[in-house]
Amino acid sequence: MTCVGVPASTCSEAMEGVRTNGSTVPAVAIRVVCAAEACTEAEGAVAVDVLYADGSRSSSSYGWSAANQPVEIPAPPPVAVVPICIGIDQKHCRSMAESALGERRFPPPIRSIVVRCTGVCVPAKGKGTTVVTYNDGSTDNGDWTYEDAGAPPG
Repeated sequence: MTCVGVPASTCSEAMEGVRTNGSTVPAVAIRVVCAAEACTEAEGAVAVDVLYADGSRSSSSYGWSAANQPVEIPAPPPVAVVPICIGIDQKHCRSMAESALGERRFPPPIRSIVVRCTGVCVPAKGKGTTVVTYNDGSTDNGDWTYEDAGAPPG
């Protein structure tokens, strides 16, 4: 467990978040690194990288403001997990998959992401669901809609 450039309280919070993230696979290495110019009790941002006993990895990040209230900074989707797109173009599929990944601050490793159109999905608008399945079998489900005013109607 390593913390670099972050206050002890932030390090403890991040470690506790990983410990209680719902994964059935134990974390064997956790690295919390300041991702801002400086990290203090009042403000900053951190990147959290976790290595699990089965060799899987997860990454997340978050920041906090002068009011000391956490502010989510979504991490990019893991490169190893390409979303499964059903009835939706790749651009909107990836966007919906990335949005779904911002839901948990300390996610367990991801097994799959399925983005499914549940209505008519064309460049201008669409609606559907995203299901993120984690290696421990737990899932996050979300509904979404989009409208691109500048896109052709379909």
